[in-house]
Amino acid sequence: MSKRIGKVSPAFIKELDRRAAQAMLERGGNELGMEDFERALGDMVRSGGKLSARLAVAEGVVGFVLD
Repeated sequence: MSKRIGKVSPAFIKELDRRAAQAMLERGGNELGMEDFERALGDMVRSGGKLSARLAVAEGVVGFVLD
């Protein structure tokens, strides 16, 4: 099932990628998996705050779908 994230800024996607890569390394993996992105997204949503809000609503926004 796809989970629609909606429109987010390129900075949000960059941070999501960075955190997913960090999650992969922490689990000792050598290939990004869906679990890495889910963990990263969960961390970003839970941490919330002003940074996440600013990253999510920049001028240039894009949409994407996680499968």
